[in-house]
Amino acid sequence: MSEQLEQTCGTETTRRPAHEFSAYQAERTLLTHFGVSTLAGFGFESMSASLCAAGAVIAYLNETQKTTLAHVGSIRRRAVSDHLQIDHSTWRSLEIERTLRSGATEGSLLTAIDRTVHPIGSRTLRRWLRAPLLARDEIVRRQDAVGFLVDEDTVRLDLRRRLTGMADVERIAGRVALSRTSPRDLSALGHALRTLPQMVQTLQDVRVEFLQDAASDCGGFEELADLLARAIRDDAPSVMREGGFIADGFDAELDRLRGVGHDGKQWLAEFQQREIQRTQVPHLKVGFNRVFGYYIEVPNTGKDRVPADYVRKQTIKNAERYITDELKKYETEALGAQDRAIELETKLFEQIRQETAARLEALRRVA
Repeated sequence: MSEQLEQTCGTETTRRPAHEFSAYQAERTLLTHFGVSTLAGFGFESMSASLCAAGAVIAYLNETQKTTLAHVGSIRRRAVSDHLQIDHSTWRSLEIERTLRSGATEGSLLTAIDRTVHPIGSRTLRRWLRAPLLARDEIVRRQDAVGFLVDEDTVRLDLRRRLTGMADVERIAGRVALSRTSPRDLSALGHALRTLPQMVQTLQDVRVEFLQDAASDCGGFEELADLLARAIRDDAPSVMREGGFIADGFDAELDRLRGVGHDGKQWLAEFQQREIQRTQVPHLKVGFNRVFGYYIEVPNTGKDRVPADYVRKQTIKNAERYITDELKKYETEALGAQDRAIELETKLFEQIRQETAARLEALRRVA
């Protein structure tokens, strides 16, 4: 049966050792992963087939991903009795997510009712449709919130305006957990966290339990929001290799190293002017290339006025290129400062990322 299924679906199956699915091995794997001595805190009093499967999944991910699984921070029971069970054929026939004829999303129920303005909202709506509630109290609780937002135009429109364009905190939190966050991610996260107090303010007088609970999860991020605002530039790049993502004024040493580069053009212009006056060669110029570094270029018409401290570096058509101790010293400092600045930025960014990761569970609740 399984071989037929593999051939029909065109899938590739990696078989795992049977002992990974044993209750003993799966429990050891889960306890080690979550750093606990018992799974009772997650609502499990004894091992079950589902926990054995969960343990095997964690073992497989540890072996194949070669990275931290810190984003898998909890495990919870999903009772079949909590949601309406819909078989695959019925699901397809109802065209909830895709049309029956073409398999397209356009024309499905989800497309017809999805007016969300944020990716998390869209995913939540899809999740609600996939698993309709059965518990009356939960259904009423959700309906109260939806009904309130339908009736209260001012609150609804204000929340939609603030949510539009806000970062996908859920996805960013996942990348934080995996240490794959980019500078642009943290900049966007900072903007989102600075918007939260305004959303909480909008909901402060709302007497709807569902929305009150949502608002209560959005507080307490003032320090992290302030850190990200001070530390990460608004126009931070998505990659780190060239630097330029830590904000000016955040770190004094970084500002000093950057100053060496920023002030370099002025220094080189002044140096060139001094050398023209010293040599009386009007067309003398200071240049740079990746092979030879900085140089003083003197046209052949002025090479008889070259000072004794000029050391010839390269001969080109119609000119000679030289270096001096002063220019060499500047080159060492300027090029070294740039490398040290990028190295320091990377170190500072990692510290900020770790401080963000310390609030991972709270960020998940916000999402």
